Amino acid sequence: MALACEILENPELVKGKRVIDLGTGLGLAGIAAAMAGAKEVVLTDREPKALYCALCAAAANGLEVVPFKPGSLSQPGSDDGILLPDLLTFPDRRITCASPDSSTASSSKISVSVLDWFAPDFNQFGEDGFDVVLACDVLYTPQAVDVIAPLVLRLFQGEGDDDDTNGEGIRDDDTKGTPVRREDEKKKSKREDKRFVLADPPGRFPANHARFLNLMADPNLCNGHSERVGSGETTARVVRVDSGTTRDCVNLKGEVMTVELSTYRISKGY
Repeated sequence: MALACEILENPELVKGKRVIDLGTGLGLAGIAAAMAGAKEVVLTDREPKALYCALCAAAANGLEVVPFKPGSLSQPGSDDGILLPDLLTFPDRRITCASPDSSTASSSKISVSVLDWFAPDFNQFGEDGFDVVLACDVLYTPQAVDVIAPLVLRLFQGEGDDDDTNGEGIRDDDTKGTPVRREDEKKKSKREDKRFVLADPPGRFPANHARFLNLMADPNLCNGHSERVGSGETTARVVRVDSGTTRDCVNLKGEVMTVELSTYRISKGY
């Protein structure tokens, strides 16, 4: 709820960008991103049935959903054998958009992917990295803290994000030994404007929360765990760009919980 409200009130965070939502659950934050004008949103979770419900919710909110392929929403060893039904459809629903540019929001596409943080498959996301990574309430185990930090950094990297540049959009030609300017300067500028937004109640698991913030403050601390997500030594520059925004949310029992929103700018460390 806290992150969805933040996105809808500040749509420029996601507008026109490629967004991934980690541990999406029922998809609230990712759906808000699509309604705020994100170009593409990928909802991820390890639980296939949650992803099914999230995609139905996206359709119910008038968003353009990408149907999942038969058998694609499965998790080996944990499924109960019950096949997921066809997606619910709402052909008469019209997009409800927080952004004044409704034409941008209506073109947003939202899809789902099963993602295991401890054994992630990055190939399913294509060659381009994401512009924005969202994560809501994901720090509930110490083991998750140590893998999510390097996982987040890896999700910003596409296959085209190599390190053979000199910081001015020029790379060395391995065959001739002469500088060659990148054909796509837009990739470099876009890559330097990534955002990671974490929504977490620090009072729930304070030790996990503090450790994660320490890992994000010094990405080199992630290197001991990076082999688990296939990222290798990180060269990312991570800068926190807020002072700890908080929102109070009320649960179904009427209890108030304070959620801290931590926003980071991620760029290549040349």
